[in-house]
Amino acid sequence: MKPLSPLLFGTLLLLFCPPISAQAQTEERPSADQSPATTQIIVPVPQRHGQAPAKAALGKQLFNEPLLSPDRSASCATCHPVDSGGAKNRRSLPETQRRRVKLDIPSVINSRFNLSQSWDGRAPDLETQVDECLQPESQTAAGWPAIERRLRDNPEYLRAFHRVYGTEPRAEQVRDALASYQRTLISTNSPFDRWLRGENPHLDANAVAGYHLFLDYGCAACHNGINVGGNLYSYLGAYGDSFEGRGRKRPSDLGRFNVTGNPDDRFVFKVPGLRMASASAPYFHDGSAATLNEAIETMTFYQLGRKISAEDVRMLVAFIVSLAGEIPRDGQ
Repeated sequence: MKPLSPLLFGTLLLLFCPPISAQAQTEERPSADQSPATTQIIVPVPQRHGQAPAKAALGKQLFNEPLLSPDRSASCATCHPVDSGGAKNRRSLPETQRRRVKLDIPSVINSRFNLSQSWDGRAPDLETQVDECLQPESQTAAGWPAIERRLRDNPEYLRAFHRVYGTEPRAEQVRDALASYQRTLISTNSPFDRWLRGENPHLDANAVAGYHLFLDYGCAACHNGINVGGNLYSYLGAYGDSFEGRGRKRPSDLGRFNVTGNPDDRFVFKVPGLRMASASAPYFHDGSAATLNEAIETMTFYQLGRKISAEDVRMLVAFIVSLAGEIPRDGQ
């Protein structure tokens, strides 16, 4: 199915939430000392993850377990360090691991709120994503037969799986435990969410101004909902070829086309969530934007057809920083 274009989605959105000029009617907007309206384009992250503690704890152990990899040298956490934004800069990986990872690494935090997983949406849910990552074809895992054997040969895991699932380690339970743990990785109580709920009336004025710019520029047409993105696909380069400065296009630049084979899906990608964007540089599917400032400038030019001022970029960065919240520990 052809994705909803940013222009059409923005038109529909603006019917219900018309933008206000950045230089007009500022007196009518909520200030940093006022709580916003209860109906918002951005929805606060739920306070509870709803996962069974024992299952999530086993998933966390597996997430940090190197024996899942071919040479037992890396774990899921190698590319997705939870305490560092949930995503590692691909260029910082050892060369052997970097060759296996073709696209920029997305954050695992808040991934449960995405409509699909991976930049091209190839995995419809976290269980499928786990399954794909642990297949030998991915070159990041030993494959299910080897993983099951290694876990069965480990007395600690053998006891843990019997305790949680009543069976020895099997692929189905490994997928379930890893997906359950990832669903606990939600960033709660961000400064912006507390402002939305009326609990943080003194949100930084630059963040509030950045939020209004976020609406005025039309960013919310694609970046909205709980994860401030991640809930639709969008064509990359609505107002120009965003790849022109990088050189020739690569197969991975075709985006969702690589999954569906539909010509309409060329250069279409899942819109990334912005919740942890301030802690997960670089940006875009190819990691071509090194900083958040650069990413904002690129997006406003190629997706919105506008040139943005340095001052507006600064306030938008302040807003995006305010979206980052706290990560629950130990699956609680």
